[in-house]
Amino acid sequence: MSQDILKNAAHSQRVRFLYKFILTLHRSLPPHLREIGDKYVKTEFKKHKDVKPEFVQPFMVEWTVKICS
Repeated sequence: MSQDILKNAAHSQRVRFLYKFILTLHRSLPPHLREIGDKYVKTEFKKHKDVKPEFVQPFMVEWTVKICS
């Protein structure tokens, strides 16, 4: 039980870090592009908040790849 709680906490911290990091990167965009990008990221992360576990890892990997390229 406690391992599940720790695992979920660690996962939510990783998701939150990635989300905030993406929004931080958007700060360097022109205002109109930043607004579009921020809305897109917020929508995508909200959509994936309650998805099945098999979709979480690909979602995280793809966003990480996007910010690294």
